[in-house]
Amino acid sequence: MILAVSILGLACGAGDEAQGPTAVPATAAPREAATAAPATATAVPPATASAVVWTRSGKAPTVTSILAALRESGVSGARALGRPQTVGDGRVVGVASHGPEEGPSLIAYVASDGGGQAQIEGRADLPTAKPILTSLMGPPVVAAQEIGDLDADGEPEAMFFVQYHDEPQPAVGDVARGHYFVVDLDPGPRVAASFESQAHPQADVLLERRATVRREDLDGDGHPDLRVRGRECMSATEGAEDCTPVDERWIWDAPTDAWTRR
Repeated sequence: MILAVSILGLACGAGDEAQGPTAVPATAAPREAATAAPATATAVPPATASAVVWTRSGKAPTVTSILAALRESGVSGARALGRPQTVGDGRVVGVASHGPEEGPSLIAYVASDGGGQAQIEGRADLPTAKPILTSLMGPPVVAAQEIGDLDADGEPEAMFFVQYHDEPQPAVGDVARGHYFVVDLDPGPRVAASFESQAHPQADVLLERRATVRREDLDGDGHPDLRVRGRECMSATEGAEDCTPVDERWIWDAPTDAWTRR
C-alpha cells in the first residue's frame, strides 16, 4: 500500500475561523540561494495535555480567541502560523510561534470553543533543528498541513510542514529549512515524528537537501510508515556526480504510537 502524502499550502488570517483540511502535494521550500546540512531528527518532547473533561460547543473558535487563550495559559507572545484545521469532533489543531520576535519557539495546540470563548485542551513543543531567524526573511510559515488518521490506528493525527530560516553563521550565511512534524492528537497533542526534508543554504559550501515524503507500509504491518526520498547536492551545481541519494525510513511503532528512523 502506497499513499502519497498530500498537504495544503495556507494563508494566515488572524481573525478567521478554522477551516476543514484540503490537500496538495508538498514541494520544496521556496528560497533564493539557500541550503543546509543533512536533516537531523529532533527528540520527541512530552505532550502538554490535561485530564479535564472538556465541554465543547461544537463551534470552531476564532484565531483571535485561540491566541488570547494561549496567552492566558502562559504562552507569552503567541502568534498564529496559518489557520487552525478542524479535527471533526469539536476541536481544532494548529501551530503558533511564541516568545521573542527574533528566535521564537513553535508549539502545536489543540483548542475548542467552550461556549463563547476558546479553551486550550493541550499543546506540544515543536523543536526545530536550528534557532529560527525572523529579522531578515520573515517569520516561520506553516506551508502545508494534513489532518486525519495518518497511521491507521483509529485516532487522528496532524502533519505540519513548517518553513523557516535559521540564524546566519560566519562565511556560511543562513539556511532555509523545511521541517515536518506529525502530532498525535489523542489523548493530547504529542509529537510522533519530526524530521527535515528541505535544507537550502545561502553558501555553496554546504549540501542542499531536497526530498519528498510519502506514506508507505514498509514493514507489512498494515500501518503507514514515512519514507523521505530525494537527494543532497552541492548547491553550486546540479550534476549527478555531485549528488547523494536520500532514502530515510521512519517506521510506525505500535507500543509507542510514533515513527522512529530505522
